[in-house]
Amino acid sequence: MFKLAISDLKDCLKKNELCFELALTDVRLRYKRSKIGPLWETISLGILLSILSFLWSKLWGTKINQYLPYLISGMILWRFINLIITDGCSVFIKHDYLYRALPLPWSLAALKHVYSGIFLFLHHLPLVIISNIYFNVNFITYKLLYLIYSFPIILITSFSLTILLGFLCARYRDVISITSSLLSILIFFTPIFWTIDQMNEVNRNIFVMPNLIYHYIEIVRQPLLGNAPSEISIMLTFFSTLILIISGLFVLNKFKRKIIYWI
Repeated sequence: MFKLAISDLKDCLKKNELCFELALTDVRLRYKRSKIGPLWETISLGILLSILSFLWSKLWGTKINQYLPYLISGMILWRFINLIITDGCSVFIKHDYLYRALPLPWSLAALKHVYSGIFLFLHHLPLVIISNIYFNVNFITYKLLYLIYSFPIILITSFSLTILLGFLCARYRDVISITSSLLSILIFFTPIFWTIDQMNEVNRNIFVMPNLIYHYIEIVRQPLLGNAPSEISIMLTFFSTLILIISGLFVLNKFKRKIIYWI
């Protein structure tokens, strides 16, 4: 079962260093001739969120020392997820020149894409640490151990979702625009700029709890803020990740030999 997919994954793992270097090269090219490189994006994001948190903390009636760490941790996780989904839609289309020239495993582009997302997240992670320290957030606790579960779940989901979206969008290009539009709306229905406590229980159950992106953010955000993620977030992310893995293997196994004609 999934013989072709498993063979593709094995070939990809053998080329793990190539994936890493390709992702690193993308970062270098993006910030070519810049003195501090990716730090510009981190600095600009930090300034933007600091200004917005001052304004929105007044609007929401919350203390900035509680709101800013919450906002920063939620936003950097959203940016990671947004990158994985939006760029994941065209991951095979953008690398068609490689696959037309070399016999590479299809999962290689997906793994390289996940590495790019990790680099982005690591660039922004210091913002969370700095804000936590500045506002005396007690985050160095045993609850950080939840990240041992959270990070692998996030990465496995990102890899599986990239394969699914990459194959789907290679076959149906309209999905790229649809996905981008949905994400631009979904950010306002995801507790990033606002907290779940600001919504009543009925609306919470309708708009927030079915939102898987919210649960994936929570399993990382809460440990970073010194809290434990909810059991429902852990359960939903586990089973959704399992479904995505199986779906990704199925799609890779079934359409591996056809995608070259789609791109």
